[in-house]
Amino acid sequence: MDNIWNVIVRNLIKSRQKNVDEDTYQDTIECQLQLLGWYEGIESRPLLPIGASRTLIPDIILSKSNHRVLPIEIKKPTNVLNERQISQLSSYMRRLRLCCGLYIGENIQLYYDTPDDDSDAVSVCTIELEENNNLGRKLCQLLLCNSFSLEALESFCREQFRIKNARNNFRKRIREYLSPETISQNITELIRDKFLEEGFDDAVVSFELSKIKFKAFYNDENALATNVDCIGHNTSNVKVQESLNIEKISKKTENRNYKPLGNEYIIRSSNGIDAKAIYRNGQMIVLRGSTFCCEVQSSFRLQSLRKDIIKKSIRLSNGLYRFQEDYTFDSPSGAACFILGFSTNGWITWKRENGMTLKESIKE
Repeated sequence: MDNIWNVIVRNLIKSRQKNVDEDTYQDTIECQLQLLGWYEGIESRPLLPIGASRTLIPDIILSKSNHRVLPIEIKKPTNVLNERQISQLSSYMRRLRLCCGLYIGENIQLYYDTPDDDSDAVSVCTIELEENNNLGRKLCQLLLCNSFSLEALESFCREQFRIKNARNNFRKRIREYLSPETISQNITELIRDKFLEEGFDDAVVSFELSKIKFKAFYNDENALATNVDCIGHNTSNVKVQESLNIEKISKKTENRNYKPLGNEYIIRSSNGIDAKAIYRNGQMIVLRGSTFCCEVQSSFRLQSLRKDIIKKSIRLSNGLYRFQEDYTFDSPSGAACFILGFSTNGWITWKRENGMTLKESIKE
């Protein structure tokens, strides 16, 4: 199974590096499905009637024993997934009365449509195009034609959905625990209890804790981190800076002591967004002249920053905005989120002109 996944992902990476069009990418994907035994069960762009005059056209539907079992939505390997494309896949799933669907573009995502729910299907599993990926191996195992079981695939999706909900609930609890209103008291009490148990004097502990501030933020792997800094003897306020879910906010770049040639990364989308940035020391410097979205989705959490930057930006005739100065974001994902207007993984969204992702180029 390891070998099958590695062969498949190598071929998909080649397509990305060549920046192939969607039709060519679909041909490549159909060949990879044949490696999993799908010879007779691949329907390419079938028509799904809706009423008397409308039709849906999925890119691929897998069928087994005369039953359609999985719709697949395919986009270019340089695509940035958006809500409209997710809605397309959801409509295929519901027309086929299936709970599971697959997206293949810049990565692979497994979608699950919860029963008795009118909202779109949700991504329960994102698989990056990299060799020896455990989730990739698992997906190959689930999609082997000879042993394919719709029940097994749905069971896997339900379990991933449960895990995702559990993580979201934990993150919500963490937000509450480390909110600006509670972080000082909660973290201070934890530290105080620890050192009082070790025998330190209460007055000494209280004095030293009064000199500490806490910063809570999500790092690039979406794991919570807390920074502690000394800020002086007489500080009564504990300062909190947090950016849960999309990392930290940006700041204006005052100088450009870097060499842009050969190190630029881009984000481009079908609605005209064209952004360029420099990656340096973990930060993303979005360059003057880059454009960003005019509307944001519900997952966008940088509203105050957005208002500030819009005041200093130019509104274009197509509704987009253009940066008039460089801005530094403290992570690739924070920058990508600001540009596109929704949460996204900046390590794979930012790419070089040849299609290589930021994540891939860092590994070079």
